[in-house]
Amino acid sequence: MHRTGTTTLAECLRLLGYRHAPYAGELLGEVLAGRPDGALAMLPAWDSFNDWPWPRLYRQLDEACPDARFVLTLRRNTDTWFRSVCGHAQRTGPTEERRLLYGHPDPQGRRREYAAVYERHNRDVMQYFAGRPESLLTVCWETGSGWSSLCAFLGVEVPQRPLPHARRGSTSKARKPAAGEAGAAG
Repeated sequence: MHRTGTTTLAECLRLLGYRHAPYAGELLGEVLAGRPDGALAMLPAWDSFNDWPWPRLYRQLDEACPDARFVLTLRRNTDTWFRSVCGHAQRTGPTEERRLLYGHPDPQGRRREYAAVYERHNRDVMQYFAGRPESLLTVCWETGSGWSSLCAFLGVEVPQRPLPHARRGSTSKARKPAAGEAGAAG
């Protein structure tokens, strides 16, 4: 889901050499309407994806790419996530993506509705991949996830550079690197 460190994940994947797809939020309406073909047609051109519409396609992606690996990014808790969504909404104003996902284009005064979607998505993803640790990695950059866990999951070498905390907002706190992590406080 958005506002969970997906931009950080995207930058990590680029640094690791993956061809990472650009934002494709314009496809969200089609995906939510049950027409994922436009999004799925992008698969051959890219190695990794994040943000809209991809969180809504994990089942189809898993079927289309049975050896794919999925990374579920989380925030420390729902309140932290919701504060981030509200802060983002103050900068961007109401959006069609939020209207499609949460039923309201602006989160202000809609915590219950937004939180229900966020929590249901996380629960559904974890249930879908239950018993398949080789397919799903859950990370929270705020609580210590970093290069070590991501690279071990992907089977690649840990870069000798700090984890790129892209778009770190005011709700994030700097953290110390986890054991075995190359300068992850970045």
